[in-house]
Amino acid sequence: GGGGHGDFMWTFYQEESAYAAILEQTTRKLIAFGFRALVVLAGHYPWQKTLEQCLPDVQVDHPEVLLQWGTEVTIGGAAVRLRGDHAAREETSYGLCLFPERVDLAALKSGRGTDVWPGGQVPPEDQRHPGLSFDPNDPLFAQLGEDARTASAERGEAGVARVVAALVRNIRNHLGEQGEETGV
Repeated sequence: GGGGHGDFMWTFYQEESAYAAILEQTTRKLIAFGFRALVVLAGHYPWQKTLEQCLPDVQVDHPEVLLQWGTEVTIGGAAVRLRGDHAAREETSYGLCLFPERVDLAALKSGRGTDVWPGGQVPPEDQRHPGLSFDPNDPLFAQLGEDARTASAERGEAGVARVVAALVRNIRNHLGEQGEETGV
């Protein structure tokens, strides 16, 4: 489920209906509280589909509110072209930029055992996400994309800066001069 990554240790998914209901209720409540611009940034690419299913109806009901949603790859629109991946260079670069104390590039090495799988069992071949490394002895284990060992905080900062600049520009345009006053 959730993009074919549910078999990896410590990965847990809720039913889509559960997080879709939370997303829609929270968004509507924030609007009722008076928010005039909302940014919903998903941290997992398959959630883009849920955003696309839930948020257009909210936007139609509240055309006065700027509602931007997506992943780092989609939220900035055509003005921001970033590459997505799974636990590879791009996501690891964001991690090195945003919370470097949680990223250990030295852990990307050979020698893991089958205990990385719940129950010690690798998922059957037909249940594996294409292009994702399922070999726990591969330094690129669980990665989909460019080698995470080539990640850098600078690369992450460049991507984050592009997304933030696009969001700030859109929010300022929506709020008009008041956006300037509030420092948004």
